[in-house]
Amino acid sequence: MKDLVSIIIPTYNRAYLIRHTLESVQNQTYPNWECLVIDDGSEDETEKILHEISKKDGRFKYLKRPEDRKKGAACCRNIGLENCQGSFIQYLDSDDIIAANKLEVHVSILKNMKELTLATCKWGRFYSKSDEVIIHDKMPTYFSTNHPIELLNIFGNTSSYLPVHSFFTTIALSRKAGKWNENLSNNDDGEYFTRIILISSSVQFSKNTWVLYRAGANNRVSNLERREQAKSYIKGWKIVDNFLKSYSNKKEHTLIKYAARNLYNQLKNSKNKDLIKKETEFFSKRRNSIFDFFLKVLYKLKIWKPLRKLSL
Repeated sequence: MKDLVSIIIPTYNRAYLIRHTLESVQNQTYPNWECLVIDDGSEDETEKILHEISKKDGRFKYLKRPEDRKKGAACCRNIGLENCQGSFIQYLDSDDIIAANKLEVHVSILKNMKELTLATCKWGRFYSKSDEVIIHDKMPTYFSTNHPIELLNIFGNTSSYLPVHSFFTTIALSRKAGKWNENLSNNDDGEYFTRIILISSSVQFSKNTWVLYRAGANNRVSNLERREQAKSYIKGWKIVDNFLKSYSNKKEHTLIKYAARNLYNQLKNSKNKDLIKKETEFFSKRRNSIFDFFLKVLYKLKIWKPLRKLSL
């Protein structure tokens, strides 16, 4: 369907949170959407809630991950891609929020751009217990570019990122990037959006909309005490390293230097610190402390623009 947006939401035991997320979908000023919620085997009242909501609004579609498919958010997102009908893709986690004008703003941008254009927006955090909302108005990732590698440069040089739901893609871009990697239990989003960014024709940032990330719900490094999760983070970054080498012919991209240092610092005092020795080659790529300090100073001084061009 022309200009239909497919919103893809993986979920697992989020019955106590998902209504809030789906309300932010239902409140969209852009009405031409479908929302596919893919259940990863919830044991709470998720199915009951989704049946109730979908009866009232047929744009919501409830899907269950088949038992013969691999468990995990990556597989659920792939199931969403296999069943969606839209020209555009909006990924959303089942505990996060998108602004009411998110789809309208991003559709208006992408419908007039090349089909491999990627859109982004501002983001912030909200705190359930206090109802506090913080939207980051100035971040180094807030820019448009005809050279998408600059976004990955900024991620590495300023130790920053964009949450999954801040991105908005065309179905053409998604198909060219390929499926989510179902062999990654962690860092599947970083691996996937590295592919998306690298094949994008341009990145278009909008300051006129935003998304909210639920603070405390999905700490990006909180699972490193679990061995398989820690190994997945490392595996994901090694895959990203190979992508970046193929794209730029650089021995070590700044994003990998940052990731290796960040993971090293997280693991060195954990029960999985032996992984550092087992992955010596990867961790040898980490940025040295002096250079890391230098980049942090530039970040605090908000000297961001030159850091888009360089892989330091």
